[in-house]
Amino acid sequence: SEGLEAEAIEAYDRVLALGFEHLPDARRPELFVQAGSTLRNLGRLDEARALLERG
Repeated sequence: SEGLEAEAIEAYDRVLALGFEHLPDARRPELFVQAGSTLRNLGRLDEARALLERG
């Protein structure tokens, strides 16, 4: 997300709100890893950990 973490997490949140089960199985791990990494970059470590554990 190269400096655009705040915007990126909004997009990830929208996807998660719609239901990640609508994503192809192969893309689901990517969503959780990338969203978790973005949360980490924003200093939201507890949320990042919870999301990674969920995925």
